[in-house]
Amino acid sequence: MANISEYEKTWREMSSSHWDQAMYENASFFNRHQVSNTDFIARHAVVNSRGKPIVGVEVGTGTGKFLKIVLEEHPSLFKRLIGVDFNPNFIETARKAVPDADFTLGDCRELKNVLNDNYSEDMQDSFKVVFSVNNTHGILPEKVRDDINKAMADTTSDSGMIIIGLWNGNSFGDAVQHFYAQNDHLCGSLQGASFDWDECKMVTASNYTTKWTKPEELGKMIDESWNVLDVVSSGPMLLIAAKPKNTKVQDNASGEAGAETEYYYDTEDASRFYQNFWGGENVHIGLYDNLEEPNESKDLETVFKASDKSLTRLLDHVYDHMGGLKIRRAMDMGSCYGGCAREMAQRFACEVLCVDMSKVENDINRERTLEAGLEKLVKIP
Repeated sequence: MANISEYEKTWREMSSSHWDQAMYENASFFNRHQVSNTDFIARHAVVNSRGKPIVGVEVGTGTGKFLKIVLEEHPSLFKRLIGVDFNPNFIETARKAVPDADFTLGDCRELKNVLNDNYSEDMQDSFKVVFSVNNTHGILPEKVRDDINKAMADTTSDSGMIIIGLWNGNSFGDAVQHFYAQNDHLCGSLQGASFDWDECKMVTASNYTTKWTKPEELGKMIDESWNVLDVVSSGPMLLIAAKPKNTKVQDNASGEAGAETEYYYDTEDASRFYQNFWGGENVHIGLYDNLEEPNESKDLETVFKASDKSLTRLLDHVYDHMGGLKIRRAMDMGSCYGGCAREMAQRFACEVLCVDMSKVENDINRERTLEAGLEKLVKIP
């Protein structure tokens, strides 16, 4: 490693008690937002992993308290949860305090090597979510930050993503008053500190430095080779989700929205809704004889009958429009459970190709089509 700077020496030798007292015992200013951090990470991990086992890696893990919150909020999400830090005091404390996560002493500028040396099997065929939260990036010297950015991108280049949490510069004044002034054991006394209020930067007499980032400055904190997927402001925090551009990622908004939509349609929530509340077999808005009928229904039978009625009406219109011509082939876009496709196959003796983004719905469609004996006419890729 290169010569250890005063900055690195300070953080490498900091005691666990000083860090925990400042960040987790006295820090109600930040603590109430920690759960939203974990939810942001979990949401993007699920949406982007597309069913792969997920390995979570925290850069600059400190004493592991954040990973403990991750495990409490999302206990079964990660195949393995790993914290990396170059402070041996932090790692020793973390291993004792959070036994369900793994902690490794190492330089995050060499992140990929650190992980491959210690967790090579877990790194293979997994989706890596590498995250740096609680403004780790905001206290790093620029050269160190750039090196860690490259290491994070290198670690996730084959399959993974990056999440960074920064302190929001719009809350800098409140933090000086309610956090830094209360934690001189962490950052030194504010007496003699220099402040750049425009840049949201503070340097104390002990040389503790912090930089808070305004939303319009985000481009300076991340590498140009990343695709930014999402930016969220949560209290004093800015949360960024990104992927290296050399991964397979759609670089437009519709691509990410499509991934989230596709994921939702495979969830139990979607299955409950479509099977029990929106028509069941045919999944169409129902046709009712009068406006009061849906409100008077005390069970789902009326809903299902109304759904069947809407499908019959739709196919009547199709038949009339064809003017007596034989329908040989049709396509059902958004076929869901295949009720419409099977009805068309039976009524018109035609082949129907089903197109749907949900694997769960396609599997149910195949089962019901086989049960109906229509597998030769109804095709589900």
